[in-house]
Amino acid sequence: MLEGIRTFFTEHRGERVHVVTYASLNRFVVHLALSVRRAGGFLNILGTKSDSVAVPPEYNLNLSIRSEHNFSFAYHGDENPERDYRRILFKRLYYIWMLVESLPQNDLVVYVDGHDVLFQRPLDDLVDAWHNITSIHPQGEEPTLFMGYPWCRNRFKGRQMQVEYPLLDGGTFVGAAACDRWRRHQRAGTLPFLDTGGYMGRASILKGLLEDAAYLARLGLDYICMTSMHAVGLRRPKQLWVDTEASLFYSIIPRDPQDSFENWSVELARPLCEPEYFDARGHPPAHTLTRETPAVLHFVGPAKWYHLNRCIEAFLREARLALNGRSESGRHVIDAVACQHDLACANCEATTSTGQCLTLSDQFGFYNADEERTVSFPFEMVHAQMF
Repeated sequence: MLEGIRTFFTEHRGERVHVVTYASLNRFVVHLALSVRRAGGFLNILGTKSDSVAVPPEYNLNLSIRSEHNFSFAYHGDENPERDYRRILFKRLYYIWMLVESLPQNDLVVYVDGHDVLFQRPLDDLVDAWHNITSIHPQGEEPTLFMGYPWCRNRFKGRQMQVEYPLLDGGTFVGAAACDRWRRHQRAGTLPFLDTGGYMGRASILKGLLEDAAYLARLGLDYICMTSMHAVGLRRPKQLWVDTEASLFYSIIPRDPQDSFENWSVELARPLCEPEYFDARGHPPAHTLTRETPAVLHFVGPAKWYHLNRCIEAFLREARLALNGRSESGRHVIDAVACQHDLACANCEATTSTGQCLTLSDQFGFYNADEERTVSFPFEMVHAQMF
């Protein structure tokens, strides 16, 4: 194990919430950080250096397989094999596992992908939605909620169709049967499958799930997060649930895999990121089918090219309206105090044991965890093309 990873948390509804991503620095992650700040939080960025560092060799990250995930464009054709996108997909799990190892067990962790996600509602609302879904469980035993996804088609393909994944009861299932088994053993709903672009849960529960994913990698069975976390959800269905009704997260992709983005309208009550997307109070619209208003948007796949740049502009306009008209319009930027957990107290209860704290008012910023460096500056300096 690595030494503990420091992160900042903010408090919401009596919970300590760490918002984290694993990403290289570019303008997309900066605008993610702006949206988190506007929601009352403070983004922790992992991966600015560790993306070039090899994980221990017992994790079998075999680059001769899973060619369907060799998205070299994601790292601009970088020749460093450690930045191969397939390895990055595992590192997103591995380093969040390292993080939760050093957190108090009841702290909440919100993970989102770094280059195609925006927050659109306050973190207070996100915590409320998480509690509403998981409240049937005792505190500390709530399942981690993963972003929902409409279909499982092509998740397990090629070699992964023949892989035998072990179950905790001693049985097994093959990848070809994973999607059907998921429907039988996981919760039904509008978006019943799993998207690893966002999840939220207690540090203790998330630790067990990510340990399970690391175990599958060590066995040489799977290290790609989109399939390995489905396998984990079948191994541990009580600890891993899906946000099937987009109460927390909405992955922007057609529910019918045959639909194309050209002829599909995003299933929100107002056109995505058009001038009337946010109402007079700064509130986004609800999902047209579930009637829930997601707190986080994931611009998955082609949605990046169809919608993300327009939404960056729209969210930036909304932030400026909030700054310039907070009393007249009801819009506001939520002030926040972000504190760093004391690594010497990793197994303590979440009390007052913290490192430094930052008071954030009309400021924007984020924490580069790899470099242990805080970046902050006035909101007025933010523009759409920065970085």
